[in-house]
Amino acid sequence: MTYMQKILSLTFFSQIVLAFPLLANQGGFRVNRFFGTGPDANLIVLEAGKMDGVVVGDVFRIFRNSQQSTRDTGLTIETGEAKAISVYEDKTIAEVTIQSTPLSVKVFPKFAEVMAGDFAVKQRIEIKRSLSLSPEVNLAYSKIFEDPNPVPQSFELSSLGREFINQEIVDLAKVKTGLLMVIGHTDSSGPAEANQIESYQRAVVVRQYLIDTLGFDADRVVALGKGEDELPEEPLTPNYKQRARRIVVKVVNNPQS
Repeated sequence: MTYMQKILSLTFFSQIVLAFPLLANQGGFRVNRFFGTGPDANLIVLEAGKMDGVVVGDVFRIFRNSQQSTRDTGLTIETGEAKAISVYEDKTIAEVTIQSTPLSVKVFPKFAEVMAGDFAVKQRIEIKRSLSLSPEVNLAYSKIFEDPNPVPQSFELSSLGREFINQEIVDLAKVKTGLLMVIGHTDSSGPAEANQIESYQRAVVVRQYLIDTLGFDADRVVALGKGEDELPEEPLTPNYKQRARRIVVKVVNNPQS
């Protein structure tokens, strides 16, 4: 079995224990329940409202935590997306616009869709605020990993890569509130599903380095893998693949802070 096959096996079939309280600490709003039952039920109640700054039209990405080892309790799987359609003082009715993701289908094969107990992170307003808090840090795979290529032999950070991360992350380390999103990206070479997994595994490695070596709070740091979903513009320019294969680290304001 190759190294990548072992990683895929670990990701898809290892013992997975849900860890909902962890994402609650990170600032997510709990999905309280669904309106209605059956496959056509697509309205959810979020435990957040006007008092939390929610307005009609806000978009939420829905997540679920999975504990894959005793060492790392913060792996986060995206399960879908929802949009606020009615907002009350302390609760919000949202329409689920995306039910499940390719990764949630693999990690949670029986319950891949958005469900009660998941957590929602507000996107549209909070992301704009995060840009004013701190710069977005881009870490090219070629600068931080021993093997930056698709289907790598390992996901180890290089010694120069660790130094590069230490240097680039200085400004983000000064921000003590909100979520620190560590997002992996790839180019479009190879199967989309493999790219999704590779980007996620690389994000997990960087996340763990920020926690273990640089002392970031594990409850604040979230690893996500977007694969080839957000490719850079101008694909015919030099070093396009290098620019596409990257880790993005940025702060997203905590809606409950």
